[in-house]
Amino acid sequence: VQRALPRLLPRAVPYPALSFHDAGAPVWHGAVEPDFTATPPERREVTLVGNGWFKGFRPDEWEDDSALDAARLVGAADIAARERLRAPNDAAPDAADADLSLQSAPSGETTNGGDFKRHPAIPAQMFDFGRTVTGFLSLRVRAAAPAGATVLVAFDEVRAPDDARFPVNPFRASWTRVLKWRLAPGDYDLLSFNPTSARFAAVAVVGGEAEIRRFGLVDYENPDKSRASLPPAGDAALDAIVSAARETFAQNAVDLLTDCPSRERAGWLFDSLFTGRAEALFTGRNDVERAFLENYALAPQSPDLPPGMVPMCYPSEVLKGEFIANWSLWWLLELREYAGRTGDDTVVAASRAKVESLLGYFASLEGRDGLLEDVPGWVFVEWSACNDRDHVSGVNSPSNFLYAAALDAAAALLGKPDLAGKAASIREKAARLAWNGEWFEDNALRDDSGALRLPGHVTETGQYYAFYFGAATPSSHPALWEKLCAEFGPSRDAARVWPFVTPSNAIPGAYMRLELLLRHGRPEQVLKECRAFFAPMADLTGTLWESLSPDSSLDHGFASSAAWLIHQALRRLR
Repeated sequence: VQRALPRLLPRAVPYPALSFHDAGAPVWHGAVEPDFTATPPERREVTLVGNGWFKGFRPDEWEDDSALDAARLVGAADIAARERLRAPNDAAPDAADADLSLQSAPSGETTNGGDFKRHPAIPAQMFDFGRTVTGFLSLRVRAAAPAGATVLVAFDEVRAPDDARFPVNPFRASWTRVLKWRLAPGDYDLLSFNPTSARFAAVAVVGGEAEIRRFGLVDYENPDKSRASLPPAGDAALDAIVSAARETFAQNAVDLLTDCPSRERAGWLFDSLFTGRAEALFTGRNDVERAFLENYALAPQSPDLPPGMVPMCYPSEVLKGEFIANWSLWWLLELREYAGRTGDDTVVAASRAKVESLLGYFASLEGRDGLLEDVPGWVFVEWSACNDRDHVSGVNSPSNFLYAAALDAAAALLGKPDLAGKAASIREKAARLAWNGEWFEDNALRDDSGALRLPGHVTETGQYYAFYFGAATPSSHPALWEKLCAEFGPSRDAARVWPFVTPSNAIPGAYMRLELLLRHGRPEQVLKECRAFFAPMADLTGTLWESLSPDSSLDHGFASSAAWLIHQALRRLR
C-alpha cells in the first residue's frame, strides 16, 4: 500500500557548522591483557529491545558484539564496579612520547565472539578533549599489511578510576559506548555514523597493526550558542558554570531541544521549558524551542496513549505507550512562557485543540475531593524518593500543585478565566490536605473509611513544589520558608540536619529552589548555591548534569538554564 509522504516544514533552525575538533596528542598509552572471563553488563540497547519498548535487533541476530571486546579490555572486576568515578588527571608524564603505532601480538588463537588473540597485550591510547564534546568521532588510521587491523574505540564523559585496568569504562551507566572497525590494509578516514558525547576516548588495536594518525570529533551542535553577547560574571567559578551551560545548551539544541546528546537524544517535555530559557539567553531567540513545540502541535494522537494525552517525548516516543502525565502539564506551562517570552501566538493557536483535550483527560482523574487521585502512567515528580510508588500513590500533592499552575496557564492560553477559578480551588484544597502543621507531605491515602490520611512522607522537593506553584508563600508559611532558606540546599548534611526530609536532586528540586530564592529577593544566595552545586560539574566535564550523582548522562539540556539563573541574579544585584 502506497502512503503519501508527510508534508515537510521549512527548516527554521540553523544547520550545525560540523567543524573538526582535534583531540591532539594522546594523554595516556599502554597495554592491556584481555580478561576472557568478562562479559558485558546489562544495558538498555539490549534489555529494552523486542519487548514492546524499542525496535532493534536481539543479540542472537548480531553478526558481532563489540561490547564483548570492550568488556574484555575493561575486565570483569571493573565492570562490576562500573559506577565508580574519578576526576580527570593531568596528562601522564610520558604522554608526549606516546607511540602512535599500535600492534597487537601476532601469536595466539582467536576466540569466538571477539577479535582478541588468546594471550596478547593489547596496545591502547587515550585522548582527552578537555571537556565533554558532542559529535561524530573521527579517526585517521593506517592499517598495516598483510593482516590489516581491528580497531576499537571506547569512550565516556569521565575517566575510569585510577586503579582500573583500562582508562575508559564504556559501561559506566546503562548504555554502551563502543565503536569497532575491521580494516583491510590501507589508509582510512573513519567517522562514526551516530553523534555521541565524550570527553575521554581510548583507542585499542585488538587485531593486526595500525597507526592512529589523527583522532578527533566533528562537532554536532547549535552554531548560534554565542550569538547573544553576555557580560562576564566577574567571578571565575560563575563564568566557568556559564561556559559549561553554553556548551550543554549547544549540544542539546541542534534541531530540537533534547534531554542529553549521548544516551537517547530525545525531545522530552519538562526539560524543554528550562532549555528554552537558555536558548533565549545564549542566542537571543527561540527558534529551536519553536520547532520543538511545533512538533507537539502537529503530532497525531498516539493510539498507544489515553485520548487527550500527549507523548512524554516526541518524535522519539517509546512504543509501549508509557507516558508521564506530569510532563504534559509542564507543556502547558512552557506554551504560556514561550508565548510571553517571544510574542509568538501561532504555536499556541495550533496547540489549542490539544490543550483542551488534555484538560478533559485530567478532569476525568479528579477524585471525589476535586483533586487528581491515582494518576496513571509514570508519575514523575523528581529523581528522588518523590518518585517512589508509596510517595506518588493516592493524592500526590506536588502533582496537584502542578495541575493548578497548568490550569492557570490554560486559562491564559485559551482565554477561559473559569479555569483560573478551578486552579485556585485545587491549589487551596491540595495545600490544606498536604500540610501537617510543619511540612507539606508528598501524598495522602484513603483509609478503610474512605477518608484521606497523611502517611508521613516528607521530602525537600515537596516543599519547593508548594512554594513554586503558589500553594505556599513566604508570608503564608514564614517558618517553613526561613527553614528552607537557611537549613536546606546543596550544603546541607542530610544525615544530621532534618534527616527524615529526603534531599532534593537536580531535576527539578534544585532548580526550583534556586528560582524561588531568586523570586524572593535572595540573589546573593542564588550565586553562592550555584557555585556549590554546579562548579564541580563544570570542573569535571565542562557540561552540566541531570543528577547530583555522576552515574548517568553528564550533559543534560535543561541544566543549561543554570546560566539563566546566574544572569538573572547578577542583573538584580547590579
